[in-house]
Amino acid sequence: MHRMRPTLPTAMSHRPQMERLVKSSPHIPYNVEVLDTFLTFLDFEHIPSPASGVSDPRSIPEVLMALLAMTGLHEMAKRFEPASKNRAPEALKETTIQRIVDSFDSIVHWASYLVSICVSSPEARPIDKKYPVVRSQQAALLLALIRLDTRISAYSRTSATLIDLAIELWMTTETKDVPYVDFYNEDGCPITQLFQSFVLSKDSFEELVDRLLSRGTAFTKRFSMHSLLRLNVPYFALIGYNQPQIHWQRATGNLARIFEVVIGLGFDPRMRRVLEQQRYVHHITTTLRCYGERVDFRESITLLLLCAELITMVRDHAVNLGTSLAQALSAGFIGLFVILVQNSRKQFLEPWPQERIPFSVIPESLWDLTNNLAWPKVVRELRPHLIEWRDLEAELEGVKDIGREWKRFSATARELVHVEDVCAELIVLCDNQNCPLVDEPSKAGKSKKCSGCSTFVYCGEACQREDWAAFHSRECSSAKVDSTRRRAAREWYSYHARAYHIALITWHFNEMKRGDGFGELFPYYHMKGNRPVGYDVPRDYQDQSMQGYLQPRVDSFLGMIRNGWAEESRKVLGERVEIVEKAFPFGRDNITILVKFRAQRSEGSWRHTYYPVSSVVRIGRHSQRDGVPW
Repeated sequence: MHRMRPTLPTAMSHRPQMERLVKSSPHIPYNVEVLDTFLTFLDFEHIPSPASGVSDPRSIPEVLMALLAMTGLHEMAKRFEPASKNRAPEALKETTIQRIVDSFDSIVHWASYLVSICVSSPEARPIDKKYPVVRSQQAALLLALIRLDTRISAYSRTSATLIDLAIELWMTTETKDVPYVDFYNEDGCPITQLFQSFVLSKDSFEELVDRLLSRGTAFTKRFSMHSLLRLNVPYFALIGYNQPQIHWQRATGNLARIFEVVIGLGFDPRMRRVLEQQRYVHHITTTLRCYGERVDFRESITLLLLCAELITMVRDHAVNLGTSLAQALSAGFIGLFVILVQNSRKQFLEPWPQERIPFSVIPESLWDLTNNLAWPKVVRELRPHLIEWRDLEAELEGVKDIGREWKRFSATARELVHVEDVCAELIVLCDNQNCPLVDEPSKAGKSKKCSGCSTFVYCGEACQREDWAAFHSRECSSAKVDSTRRRAAREWYSYHARAYHIALITWHFNEMKRGDGFGELFPYYHMKGNRPVGYDVPRDYQDQSMQGYLQPRVDSFLGMIRNGWAEESRKVLGERVEIVEKAFPFGRDNITILVKFRAQRSEGSWRHTYYPVSSVVRIGRHSQRDGVPW
């Protein structure tokens, strides 16, 4: 038997009737007339003027009635949710949606006003999920309305007032400026979910970033610091630091949502620049590591998925790829990954469906990680852990595909460190194709950049003058435009990184020429993926990564090879010259390095050692063809 509907309030003085109506709204028969009553008290004209002179706006009847009306509207919207115990008839849903769309601007303005005046003291508020702060209440209402129908959701994406309100709610803090996260809401913190909905929506994300940046540098810096501090709050709640301890499931759910917000913000180049100033990759990794050491092993899969997202983000952003990955490694990313992998093995003992355990994410993440290690800053972070990681090979061997990929990762790390020890200091970059000091790098000076384009480097003034006459006088202006564009897009490839990559290619190529592979020291499991590609066989070298102004330089490298005449080309180039290329991942693109080697016989041996004479770098996406190095 349905409860009788209370008397509908019609005036600002009918507060008792409004309180009874709000209290009974989850249970009484759903009626559009009740909805209209709530919307009547949320009319935009009822918002008090700032010039009213009232010391405490919270005591104004219009504000008190609006606060109750917002609560009642929230209860009405929740009755259309699938899990509602007293669900409203679907026949009335269309009418409800239209009423809300017509009044949506007034609802948002009232929510913004209530948030601005109703700042309840966290110390005086009981820690109880039934008594959330006003900000959490307003976020929950707006979130329920947005989820009610796609038309309301689409309309909300264009509301600058709502976006500003979402930003204001996101910046909510408790005592000691600790970001506020409502852990006592069973569906997760409404503030986080509301802001997350704008970050993950293509329709509103750009507008959100524009609104953030329009507030100035000081605010965006404070916003980025606040967002990173929010990542710490679930960990504090998990261990009971300065607040009651909560269950790990609630902590993990809120951590995952906050993580997605921060990662999502990093996909905008402008916001990523702000976040990088706070070393956000290091901060994220540190938070995940601390959390992973405390969490129940059943949550290890969730954290592994977050780790995989972090690797993907670092990989896809060519910007500071080496720096970001080095920050993650210095913060203990591999140690965290190993702990999570070991904990995840316990999942085999759980009677859960195997499809709920995405073990493929582990080898896939290791594959991505391994393919992006070849950066000088990253190699320096690898060095202290080589023995520890090698010892883990036996422990992880035989665990699906994880053991194989871990073995590959460990071998790659050892190889990269070895190359830095053996070859890196021998490489002196010089873009003069006929540099005379290539066989005696100790006599070459320190590489210096061209002052015009900052892209080409030379070992001395003589080589720079020679290359200027041959090629660079026609390249410099185009190279300057290209480098300016890449710096602006934060996709700069430094000549220090190029020197290390050429050292790696040099070591690989000499090992190949010796014909004895990597031996026992470097058992490599994907040799094809690391073998530099030569031009002994006819193939087309042009692809999407070719910058047009470099074509004359590349043509002079390859001569007639591009037409497939290998034997004639070798006669032109000379027997002591070899030309190879190799590609390295660079975000969503590839860096393709074409290297010209000259052979020199080793003293007391019949073998030749190959030294790099010159190189050309092309950045872009490879076309999918056989023979293109990966």
